[in-house]
Amino acid sequence: MDSKIKYLPPRQGERFGSTIKNNNAQNILGYKSKIDIKDFSASIMVTNVLNKKYRNYLNSMRYFADEMGRNFIFNLSYTFRKKD
Repeated sequence: MDSKIKYLPPRQGERFGSTIKNNNAQNILGYKSKIDIKDFSASIMVTNVLNKKYRNYLNSMRYFADEMGRNFIFNLSYTFRKKD
């Protein structure tokens, strides 16, 4: 079983000539866990665990909408093997 917690550090300041200045730090937390059993693999990933409202200042839609809130991704996969 493999688990990871991902932390995206704060981004501050004006970027690439934007007219909106970002004075607030953005701290985004994510989580990922994966388990492998024989030919099966299952994983779960959660982004923006704390559901923080923020704007990515490199996104062209930053003037109109916030970034996506908490997001869950579930994955289940099976590896097919050829019988000899």
